[in-house]
Amino acid sequence: IADLSKVWVLVEVYENDLPFVMVGQTATINFPYENIKPFIGKVTYIYPEIEPTTRTLKIRVEVNNPGFKLKPDMYVNAI
Repeated sequence: IADLSKVWVLVEVYENDLPFVMVGQTATINFPYENIKPFIGKVTYIYPEIEPTTRTLKIRVEVNNPGFKLKPDMYVNAI
């Protein structure tokens, strides 16, 4: 059993977009498949290694989860 009132969203960022991402900045989390209002989160960690096959880097965004709309292993879009 876990507390899902605050969750981590792992975002994959393309290598050429990395100069625009910093710890502390905000990110908007959108739901592509449901009519749910976007959530705002904060970048809290930038992982140190690029995935060689996709040329992406993982970014951790912490998001408050009112109504528990975000569930483990969901797919969302981040801006």
